[in-house]
Amino acid sequence: MRPLFRVWNQPQNSRSGFVLPTAALLLLVVSWVIGAVLLRTINRTEQVVGIREEKVIYNAATPAIDRAKAKIEYMFTQDTRLPAGVPSEERLYEMMLNKASAGA
Repeated sequence: MRPLFRVWNQPQNSRSGFVLPTAALLLLVVSWVIGAVLLRTINRTEQVVGIREEKVIYNAATPAIDRAKAKIEYMFTQDTRLPAGVPSEERLYEMMLNKASAGA
């Protein structure tokens, strides 16, 4: 019976349960790394799409904002229809829309 126990206790048999747990842990870690990289890629893609949409909106709105700014600057610096003193909100609204006021 002792020779049978010696065969089981040899050094090559002592490592027999080492490969499977190591391979399983390695696969688990690799899966986590791949998942993290994939998640980061998806988040970055969404961020880039948002930045591009913001640029499109900004580029579309810039000319309208510039025109409105120029119109307001003209109205307060050069427009002769601006009354002396502080104008009412209605009067400013009429001037911006180029409406003729009934009281002017």
